[in-house]
Amino acid sequence: MDTRISKRYALALFLLARERKLVEEIEKDLAFVNRIFEVHPLLRNILLHPGIEKDKKQRILTEVFCSISKESINFLKRLVEKNRMENLGEIFERYKFLRREFYNTVEIVVSSAFPLSPSERETLVKVMEGITNKKIEIKEKLDDELIGGIRIEYLGRVYDWTVKSRLERIGLRLADA
Repeated sequence: MDTRISKRYALALFLLARERKLVEEIEKDLAFVNRIFEVHPLLRNILLHPGIEKDKKQRILTEVFCSISKESINFLKRLVEKNRMENLGEIFERYKFLRREFYNTVEIVVSSAFPLSPSERETLVKVMEGITNKKIEIKEKLDDELIGGIRIEYLGRVYDWTVKSRLERIGLRLADA
């Protein structure tokens, strides 16, 4: 995959979405399409197959994704027309990046053994907003191997306050002693 191509397509879509005030709606549409492709890989394979005519692929898109915006459908049709459907996942990731930049937000991934309570989420958002000077979007991952505590990842940084990592550090100290 050529990331330059994905960046160009994502930027073009983002600029259109911003102009028409559909930034969030189109992001939801792309997330929906990607989820459908994950659940139904046959559909994705049909849309990528070089032996199937482009107009048939575009009709399939229109029928399957009739609930998404016309801008999103037209974008998907354009990807089919230009043989760029294989870039959709990367385009979606780049689009999310552009939206976060536009709204001055950052996504943090919080791993924990148990779901965060609303008050924990609120506190975490306030703390991370203070650290990053950006609005925070939390993506939660449940990992029962962590036992307790949380692990936060954002912008390539990792903060690990899990019981699992503490036990591992204790184990290393005991092994060295």
